[in-house]
Amino acid sequence: MTKCEYCGKEIGLLAVGYTWLDKQNNRAMHDKCLEEYKKNPERLKESTKTPEKTTEELGKEIAEKILNQPDRMDLLFRIFDNLPPKLTIWFSSLMKNRSLSNTHVEVDLSPFVDIGANIFPGDLVIRKNRDPRIEDTVEIFSRDTSGYFDSTVKVKKINFKEGKMFVYNPLFLEQKGELALNSMVGIVDKVIRYEDKEWEKIIKTLNIEYDNEEIITWIENAIEGINKSENFFDKEKTIKKLEEKIKIIKEHNKCS
Repeated sequence: MTKCEYCGKEIGLLAVGYTWLDKQNNRAMHDKCLEEYKKNPERLKESTKTPEKTTEELGKEIAEKILNQPDRMDLLFRIFDNLPPKLTIWFSSLMKNRSLSNTHVEVDLSPFVDIGANIFPGDLVIRKNRDPRIEDTVEIFSRDTSGYFDSTVKVKKINFKEGKMFVYNPLFLEQKGELALNSMVGIVDKVIRYEDKEWEKIIKTLNIEYDNEEIITWIENAIEGINKSENFFDKEKTIKKLEEKIKIIKEHNKCS
């Protein structure tokens, strides 16, 4: 039975109150509804709008389209190529954490400065994928009007049932808020300074390749970036630490 396209109610087959009728497409509208439609045509657009798909439905649809392609892996890589690099890194970390049921540890040689986690170029950073704990230093991934970015926060409270954690900025304590657990990239378990004796032992044990000249370049790039920044936290003190680090590395080069 035909339904009114404005109010959605059925129109009897013998009804004579049609003002607008398209028999071929089985479309109709009551007299009164047509008058209302003339006053408010946007309501018809809203009522006939296709309902938005849920995240789960959309995810299944996209996954099926990818899997039905003959070169599905190539397509998947091309999708990631068209995403912001930092977003791809976050996806990579998130999928790795989901696929590994047991806690795993990663050791990286940092090329960047992260004052929130007290990391400097050349330091070894030990990360774990375990569940967060109170006062853990965690790296998170977020988005604002300028794009995607990662930052470091401290965990104050955790609600595993709702999948949320309450965090704060260790540099600016007034900056705090609630985040989804899946926004977490990793947990900074330990930072080992370049100048620490433990640094050399881990480098040799894990056979991590490094170049002192490259580390110096990382530090020089960091100093340049900090100098250009107007609001960098503890700017002068940080630059001084970085300059001292260059001296230590150069001295190390002379001794080796």
